[in-house]
Amino acid sequence: MSTAIVAIPLAWYLERIWLFEVKANSFDFSQFYVPLSVALIEETAKLLVCVILVRTRKIRFLMDAVVFGAAAGMGFAAVESIIYGWVHIDEASSLGMLAVLWMRALLSPFGHGTWTAIATVGIWYASSMHKNSNLGDGKPWTRWRHAIEMFLAAVVMHALWNYHFESGLMKTGAMAVVGFMGLYLLFSLIRRGRREEFHALNMLNPTTHEAIRHDDQVKPMTQELYCEGCGSMSPQGTRYCARCGRALRIK
Repeated sequence: MSTAIVAIPLAWYLERIWLFEVKANSFDFSQFYVPLSVALIEETAKLLVCVILVRTRKIRFLMDAVVFGAAAGMGFAAVESIIYGWVHIDEASSLGMLAVLWMRALLSPFGHGTWTAIATVGIWYASSMHKNSNLGDGKPWTRWRHAIEMFLAAVVMHALWNYHFESGLMKTGAMAVVGFMGLYLLFSLIRRGRREEFHALNMLNPTTHEAIRHDDQVKPMTQELYCEGCGSMSPQGTRYCARCGRALRIK
């Protein structure tokens, strides 16, 4: 919600000042600089709230970045869909509005949520949180390289998604490629995030890790452990919270 409140007005203002009121033909999305500029503005605007969350240590693990980034992107997409629907009901009819909303809903898993999740992971890499991560080198230049790569990937996918190709077939093919690339990269990051959280759980609770590795030792989990420090839940048998390191109690 906060992303929609902050990002939508900011993106709208910058796009009008930078693009749509500068040149008469700047609405032409067949000129690649237009969708590229829009993608750069919108991805930057959506990341503002995520940057605040990273700096306030609300995002600790890579999976946190994925979840918060996806939520920020989907919030932006929801408000944008409302605006698109409102425009179409003014210019066309209620049927046109419903068609636009249905199409945007069907394509939403491949759009803003995926792109912003990827870009937010880049912010996480650049932050100090990654220094203690087991996922790779914590050197500053390596972390900033990952951040730039993730952000550029999100911007380029966004720009290609919005670009107006000469034919509908080319447009459909480009959207399919962009959707596949985005989901593949997102699922790769999710797998890395799961390994990171499992590593943290193992370091603080080695006996629980051994029980999880051997299915015959795993007992039905009737009670989860609640962390009073960060509010997260942990599997039964753990002693310390993998997120903040505090001792756990049964909720």
